[in-house]
Amino acid sequence: MRISNIYFQTRANMKNNQYDYSSQYSPVLKQGIQQDTFCRSDKTAAPAFTAKQEQISRDPLTKLYKEHLTCICCGRTMIDPKVIEDMRENHVFRCPTKDAIKILEKYENNMHTVEKSVFNLLKEQNNLYPDRSIQQHLIELKKTHELKLIQKQVGIFKLIDKYAEKIKPELHNEIRTYLLDSFNTIKENGSDFSRIKFIKGLESILQNYPNTANKEKLIRLAGKLPTAYDDIDAFIVKYSKPKYTSENIAIRLLSYSMATIEHIHPQTPDTTGKTEAEAIKGANHLYNYVPECMRCNSFRSNKPMVYQLEDYPEMFINAQKAFDRYIDFAEQGKLSKMYIIKLYKALRQESEGVLDLDYSKLKLTKELHKELEKPFTYPINPGKKDVVIVPKPLPEPKTLPITIREGEVKELNKAVKEEPVVIIEPPKEEIAEIRISPLITKRKRKRQIAEEHNPQARPKELPQKNKKVKEKKETVRRNGPRR
Repeated sequence: MRISNIYFQTRANMKNNQYDYSSQYSPVLKQGIQQDTFCRSDKTAAPAFTAKQEQISRDPLTKLYKEHLTCICCGRTMIDPKVIEDMRENHVFRCPTKDAIKILEKYENNMHTVEKSVFNLLKEQNNLYPDRSIQQHLIELKKTHELKLIQKQVGIFKLIDKYAEKIKPELHNEIRTYLLDSFNTIKENGSDFSRIKFIKGLESILQNYPNTANKEKLIRLAGKLPTAYDDIDAFIVKYSKPKYTSENIAIRLLSYSMATIEHIHPQTPDTTGKTEAEAIKGANHLYNYVPECMRCNSFRSNKPMVYQLEDYPEMFINAQKAFDRYIDFAEQGKLSKMYIIKLYKALRQESEGVLDLDYSKLKLTKELHKELEKPFTYPINPGKKDVVIVPKPLPEPKTLPITIREGEVKELNKAVKEEPVVIIEPPKEEIAEIRISPLITKRKRKRQIAEEHNPQARPKELPQKNKKVKEKKETVRRNGPRR
């Protein structure tokens, strides 16, 4: 997936990975890129992408960044990359914290959950210590948030140890030793602990173990270790390090809301258990592009879109909202209608038929009708004579043949026919007596009034046996105690 080069103009040797999506600001892996991602060249000042033709074909979408597009995944309004580029070039955040907060307040609604939480903490800290910088505020916050982060990490370690009991005893002992070593690293110096290295080490221990549900569960638990991407405590601990300046932190609060170009079909998809047609690389083509925020773009990496839908159930709604806006742009002449149809088919194919968007608002021509009837084909890189590969048609049993369109759901008639209930209300004068009299409760007085106005209500008579018993007891009491 291609990500705009604006934020990374002053960084080198940066490689994102599918395990830690919060590590865009420091070197993470030494090996080459192994998944759909972005990379910066060591020799040139600007990022060097593998394909040059893509810069031409993505222009119709990048021109729409100023229209305040919403992310197709999370639904948040994205920030135009040019805005962040101007902030970086003009060094607008080289100022006191109170001035930086005024600039960031304009984009508070664009921020994601973790970034917005950090921003609110910075505002509180600025009220207490107005003379400190953003970096100093984070260093102060680290004192309370570091312990919370360690507690979360230790909790994940305990879960891994719990599920490791179900595998071989020898392997369990090796995993337990590895967990204790990692815990000691966190306890002595938390900054030396690397989440990526921990996951890689756990995978190396389990590499000879057969692929079972237990092995998959352990790796997934390790992937749930907190990161600055999805945890406020991890964010504060990470960016309180001296290498991150106040300007870096302020830009970081905005960068994950920046508009980027997402490859619908990843450039380097996961090829395990797939045929040659299913493992085809995603093309650098307009028909394989869709705008998405940097956070969701990084989060997906090269995973199938079905996994993204699992993590973001609201994507079914957000994708339709963004798709409707693209239809409006197509009707205004800012996008081609063919792109709308290609986008619909690509999203449906990549989601295995689950994401079936409504294109009824688009005015279709004969050409577009013919395109809809054609089977889906993967786009080809511009200037290359690749073989057109048609994937297998989507099998019917995998998805239910049901769709919900706007206006198709009938409104339920909520009017329930019930017999009128007669409520006996006491006269106003008697209600006044209830309020004045302090010797009787309101509930008891209302009951007495209701019994008086209802002739059918009579006090319950005690059985004859009970009456005799009561009379005997009373006579005994009158004559005095027994001798």
